[in-house]
Amino acid sequence: MKISTLLLVAALFLASAPAANATPPSGLPSVELGFGPSSLVPLSQGSPIYTVGDQLWLSSDYNLSLSAALYPSGSSIPVSVVPVSYKSVELVYTFRPSDQSGVWSLVLVSGTLPLQVIQVYFERPPDLTPPALSSSSILSNGTLLTDFTMNLGEGYNGEGCVVGNVTPSAVSFSFPPSDGQGEVTLTTNGSAINVLSAPFGIHTGQSNSMDFWLELYYPYSYTFGASPGAIVTRNILVARSSPSLLNSSLLSNSTVELSEYSHLRTGRYDLVAYFRDSSGLTARESSVLWSGAGPWVWLGGCVSLKQLGSSFYYSTSLASPSSSWPSGMYAMLAVGGVEGAIFSSIRLNLTAIHLTTGSWGGAFPRALGVSIFDNPNVSQSAVANGTVFLELRDIPTAVVLSVESAGSKPENVSIVITQSHADVSVPAALGKVNVVVQMNGVGVPGARISLSAASSSTEATVAGISNAQGSASFLLVPDNYTVTYQYRNFTGSSSVDVYKGTVSLVNVQIPQASDYTLSYALLAVGAVGVFANLFFWRRAIRRV
Repeated sequence: MKISTLLLVAALFLASAPAANATPPSGLPSVELGFGPSSLVPLSQGSPIYTVGDQLWLSSDYNLSLSAALYPSGSSIPVSVVPVSYKSVELVYTFRPSDQSGVWSLVLVSGTLPLQVIQVYFERPPDLTPPALSSSSILSNGTLLTDFTMNLGEGYNGEGCVVGNVTPSAVSFSFPPSDGQGEVTLTTNGSAINVLSAPFGIHTGQSNSMDFWLELYYPYSYTFGASPGAIVTRNILVARSSPSLLNSSLLSNSTVELSEYSHLRTGRYDLVAYFRDSSGLTARESSVLWSGAGPWVWLGGCVSLKQLGSSFYYSTSLASPSSSWPSGMYAMLAVGGVEGAIFSSIRLNLTAIHLTTGSWGGAFPRALGVSIFDNPNVSQSAVANGTVFLELRDIPTAVVLSVESAGSKPENVSIVITQSHADVSVPAALGKVNVVVQMNGVGVPGARISLSAASSSTEATVAGISNAQGSASFLLVPDNYTVTYQYRNFTGSSSVDVYKGTVSLVNVQIPQASDYTLSYALLAVGAVGVFANLFFWRRAIRRV
């Protein structure tokens, strides 16, 4: 039969036939469709939803010589006509970027007799709108809260993944317990996979050798009825590597190739790593965003977002390394049974300024007050434990900080922020006060010591307790301070000047315990005598 005659018959059949069904009428031989020769599914289990780059594969139980003609939606001209024999598996068509979405028709014809019209669903990849940052705020403890909005349209199964300056592109799987401590790290090299096997502990397993291979699964969608109707998703094996031999006690670096069973779409995949040794088979699973070429994105290494309607919420601590601060976001969702993904940059000029004690070393004292001079380029800020967190409107920006201690005159610290995600440290101008409390030349532990700026109009103080050697040290902003000390019933005070980069010493000599204890005892005896005399004279007066 000539192709032109076949096309005419199929076209007439299409024009006169009722609407086709994805599920074949009862009594017809089974027809299977799939995305590859190993992923064929009977039409009774749903019709595949195809997209650009996918291949339509067909197998038939018709014990006849058939021809299959594929017609785009609304067209009477087929884009492909292929012969189909009994139980053969045939590639009918590879969908192109120029193809239009809709319900296509796959017509099976034997000779001049049209046998069946099968609905084929084709959806172009969704045209996604990048998420937009709608709000951000920095809490007092340095936590960044952000809210993103995205037009989901008819999308579902949405997920957002925030990444830092470095996109997580390595996937790691730990060795099975029987093979000791170590891990396999996977990265992409084009369409190949680099495999780094690295032990990091003492081998205690039964065998050093193990077979290792990978499998990649994709959630394909299938539908029943027209438009399409109800959509179901099945994880289908789309690629597998051949087993390679690893030694769990040796460092090794190798490359494996994936054998593709279906076209690799852009979307979310389940990545399964298999280890087989003398103890049996162990499987480890993770997930990646991939297009089948170039670096993949490990979805376990980024921060997934909670989706509420069309909003994505994200929070992170700016006390973490700046490389983990949000720099971009992958948004993923499905539309009409086809997944889509889009990346957008997050434009937040975040900065952390860590005040340090300079050459003094040690942590920045929490007792020191830190504030920020008004700056129109600072949209929001927070101070926590000597670190200033900022969101800046423009870069570069000069920032001036003010540091004070116990009501002292403020000491200003200036710094110019020249880049986004700056994580910088600057020393504050501080001096040290060493207070030594002694009695008879021996250090007195447990003495209460407080300092306040002599010029302060507030009751702000910096306080501490002398250690086992009787000393206490304080880092303070340069100024004149009043030092107050108390030990048991003894209280005293003195004055000290603090200078930048120098140590000021305050020696406190507490009198012997008998000196001030006797004074209190004599006062107590005197008070008793006064009360006794008053009592005696009062009784005498009553008798008179």
